[in-house]
Amino acid sequence: MSQTLVDIGSLITSNPDIQGGRPIISGTGTSVQRIVALYKQGYGADEIVADKDYLTLAQVDAALAYYYANQRVIDGVRGGFSAHCPGKIPLNPPLKGGL
Repeated sequence: MSQTLVDIGSLITSNPDIQGGRPIISGTGTSVQRIVALYKQGYGADEIVADKDYLTLAQVDAALAYYYANQRVIDGVRGGFSAHCPGKIPLNPPLKGGL
């Protein structure tokens, strides 16, 4: 039985009608910015996937890879993530296990 390979370039997309054109994880409304903000707060990729069970580890890793590959451009837009996330933002809903 063969498995289908995933083109990692297909995991991130943008659409001017969704999230104001910000890059999102394909098939979801979850922005790359949201994943990166959670990651920078100390949540691991596995924790993000456990909380947001509609995402796969590959999707979260793709969002992080997309951000780090384009960090200078993304951070230059509207002051970067720190301008939008001055404090710790909670997961929505909170992580299972009370983290």
